[in-house]
Amino acid sequence: LSRWCAAISKFSCEWVNKTLKDEVNDLDHFALFCDNLTAQVSSQFKESVSDQSEVCWYGLLNATDLWQPVDSGYAELLKRLINQKFHAWLDSDENADHWYGNVDSFSAKERHILITHWAGDAYDQLVSPDYDTFCWRLWEKLIMADGSEDRQDST
Repeated sequence: LSRWCAAISKFSCEWVNKTLKDEVNDLDHFALFCDNLTAQVSSQFKESVSDQSEVCWYGLLNATDLWQPVDSGYAELLKRLINQKFHAWLDSDENADHWYGNVDSFSAKERHILITHWAGDAYDQLVSPDYDTFCWRLWEKLIMADGSEDRQDST
């Protein structure tokens, strides 16, 4: 386990030095929001971040659903929509026979292409106006995580 943690920490530091550094090059100071992953709390990662004139801000442990929109229900709904697309596609007996290998089965490449299409269709559905209220509620939940009663006018 310690070898794995060291490898992940090294990879995270490389991300800071190779990717993040270029993005924040023109900034004097900034904050990087982190979610307490092993690599993010390592001293090496913190030093890499500090070298970029940056500060790590850590969210509440095991509570990313309170401060990260993707964990607040967005990803769960996206996965559910992808699953709906998959099952709708499987409703065709011909598709099901191919998927389950009863007839010429799909290659891994073909399966990846199909999954990408379902994911794209699900994402298009999620960003449609039909889900505007849902997305607003997620942001509102995060804005209100401090317990305040302030409400943003959504009009």
